[in-house]
Amino acid sequence: MNNIFVEIKKIKIKLQRLCFANKKLPLQFALHNFISYEKSILYGAFETNIEAIQKQPGVSFDLVDAKG
Repeated sequence: MNNIFVEIKKIKIKLQRLCFANKKLPLQFALHNFISYEKSILYGAFETNIEAIQKQPGVSFDLVDAKG
């Protein structure tokens, strides 16, 4: 199993814009390698919500690819 560690820098976005201020609304984060405008490779994705992120700041998530 290959491990790829990606650190996301802190960004600011209004909660209303991100999830309509609903902290339980599911959010999906995906990591892509953009090869060109028409083509990209999906490394994987994970789903969470703002409530879960706020409960555990700095938590790590495993990416799930098409193979599971």
